[in-house]
Amino acid sequence: MDEELYIRMLNGRPVDHPMVRSNIESAFPDVDFNNLPHWLARFERVEKPRAGVYEIVNGPIYVVDGDLIRDQWVTRPMTEDEILIKQNRVKQTAAYDQGNRVTSWIFDEATCSYVTPVPMPDDGFPYDWHEPSQTWVRIPPPVLPEIIEGQDGIQRKPYPRGGGTWRWDEATVEWVKVTDEPPEVGTFAVPLPPEE
Repeated sequence: MDEELYIRMLNGRPVDHPMVRSNIESAFPDVDFNNLPHWLARFERVEKPRAGVYEIVNGPIYVVDGDLIRDQWVTRPMTEDEILIKQNRVKQTAAYDQGNRVTSWIFDEATCSYVTPVPMPDDGFPYDWHEPSQTWVRIPPPVLPEIIEGQDGIQRKPYPRGGGTWRWDEATVEWVKVTDEPPEVGTFAVPLPPEE
């Protein structure tokens, strides 16, 4: 649970930044929070609104609302010059990031972004755009090593119980036998299994 916020007042106006109640209690143990002194007011944080594609959100400013002080945000539409600057910035960034790799993508003024000629499948799987075929290609899930938590902590698949020296191969995500000889003492960070 979030701690209550308070703000210092001077001549009936909020000053400085909101403070948490526990800090005020530590610094001013005599403050009665049911009957606040004139230099202190309860503060309510207001979440910043999400700006539209061509909007700007300014603030917050602190406003007095009876005995409560709260954030106030001001949303305004962009001017024509600001819209043009934003669109040009998106176009320049796309040109720098993608070069000629995604020439089929089209700039959409309504969203101020580039869109593909074919919508990405909406089946919950990750996809990557393939420009030569102009299709979405499903990204296979990563191959992760089998992680096991045991008495020695968290490890990859257990070290093989067969004799010889083994090494971990990230490409195959398996232990690979190197030789039939036992490992030299101190050459592996992975503990050998106990003898059966």
